[in-house]
Amino acid sequence: MTSQEASLPFHKGEERLKALVFGGVTQERSEKAFHQLNSHSNDTLRQLLHKDVFQPSTEDILANDSKTEVYRQQGRVKVLIPMRELEANIAPVIGDTIDELSDYIGAENIFISDNGLHEKVRDSIIARGITLISVEKMKERFDFRKFLEVLALKELNYGLGFSIMSGIAYLAVEQTIQPDDWLVKFDGDITNFKQCLLPQYLLHPLALEPKREWDYLKIAKVGRNNETVIAGINSLTSYFRSEIKCSWALAPQVQVAQEIYEACIRQIWILSGQYAIRWKHVYEHLGATNYCDPLLSSAQLGWRNFAQILNPHPLLDMPNTKQKEDCVSSLFVQFINTLVVFGKSIREEWSIEDIARFNRDFAQHQNAVVWIPEEPEPMRLENIEPDRLIPSLKILIQEGMLN
Repeated sequence: MTSQEASLPFHKGEERLKALVFGGVTQERSEKAFHQLNSHSNDTLRQLLHKDVFQPSTEDILANDSKTEVYRQQGRVKVLIPMRELEANIAPVIGDTIDELSDYIGAENIFISDNGLHEKVRDSIIARGITLISVEKMKERFDFRKFLEVLALKELNYGLGFSIMSGIAYLAVEQTIQPDDWLVKFDGDITNFKQCLLPQYLLHPLALEPKREWDYLKIAKVGRNNETVIAGINSLTSYFRSEIKCSWALAPQVQVAQEIYEACIRQIWILSGQYAIRWKHVYEHLGATNYCDPLLSSAQLGWRNFAQILNPHPLLDMPNTKQKEDCVSSLFVQFINTLVVFGKSIREEWSIEDIARFNRDFAQHQNAVVWIPEEPEPMRLENIEPDRLIPSLKILIQEGMLN
């Protein structure tokens, strides 16, 4: 930049500033986004919070469940369970879950993404005729050198998100799935799966309003509000409920903050592992390498035709340590804010270059969190591997990274 250019008034140097700072974001687009951002009134927000929340009784569920058979009998529901279980004693729990699901939708529609299983667990699954997808073997179907470059990693720890993506990639390559079919995701370590009636509750909106174009269905649990994450979502309002006196320059960040807020704020259980997505949205949405994957799904899909179903039955899964829960919750909030700072709408399609730049210049540097030990001692710094964005299935195929 010449000294003459550097001395130009701000409004005369905008084009150069845009190219340097925003990578080609046009002033017209940014100004339009900026002026379209309107804060919710309290009444509007109150209506949003109560929109499409179903609270059926067990009697309602059982009385209406036959109406979902058109999906189940025609194989239009595929269940994917990402699983890493290294202890043999979990085999009976997983067996009960699979038996219940097999009776409901058929064993041929159940797929387990094997991210490390004890031999007894694996044998129990295979004996029941369930398709077992090896995450390690799925790696061979990726152009892993290019994949790691995009993730800004030298090697990949196969976390939850990659396990889910491996299962999705398998389904895309090996199965015939129509755009309006449903992909259902369940956790595999629920010890009382049968008593919870999870698939029946999850598909309940399809029975009540079959003509409605639902996109995203999600189990919600009272008392599982993910308080730390909700606090992080609430903090996003400081972007768009303020009288920002700067120019259009912050519009991309303000827009993303409001998008994530509007998608997530009404979700009773943001991090729920029990949800269903139309395949056409599975095909196009971004993934995350590890624990942030359900959060990213919430942020990308919560603004669509979305229903939450309150399940009153206790949901008993394998507990985590408090340290892990605290650190992962902080990781979620960091991830949300990193998306905001990056300033790219998560409702638009990201290019492979967008994803690589996010991972390289933004995500990989969020590599530590501070947490408070339960014992009366100083706070600690925990080094973590931050989540990276995984390209959508559509981009992986288009870029020749999946075969």
